[in-house]
Amino acid sequence: TLAGLNNASSSSKHHFLDNKSLSNLSKKQSLERMLADAEKKQEKLEQLKASHQVQDKAKASQMVWGDALKQATGERIPQPHQLKKALKKKHKQKEKSAEAWKARNKQQQQSQDQKQDIRKHNLNQRKKGGTIGANLSKKRIV
Repeated sequence: TLAGLNNASSSSKHHFLDNKSLSNLSKKQSLERMLADAEKKQEKLEQLKASHQVQDKAKASQMVWGDALKQATGERIPQPHQLKKALKKKHKQKEKSAEAWKARNKQQQQSQDQKQDIRKHNLNQRKKGGTIGANLSKKRIV
């Protein structure tokens, strides 16, 4: 065995399941994709329920019971309304963050401009009267 891998797990095509950091790599999905999948599933369920065939109604019932069992075992079943809410929250947070970033950039630019004004003022004063003419305080710029 090399690096803790035994022959049985290395020959398996699901060897990544042995590694905890790689085990949920394929499970992670974006909210948008999860919402699209949940809406698609809900639409299919409604079509099956609306169908007049017994097989379709049985399939719809099976889907509902399957979700109920998954939920009972602790697995999360994505609900479209919850995903929409989470997506909206994420979007608002992103907007708020962008707004804060713009405010930070604006503040930084103002600070740079103020420092540049002081520098220009001091250079002009030094040209006129040396270091004595320069005003090293930003409070007394005329």
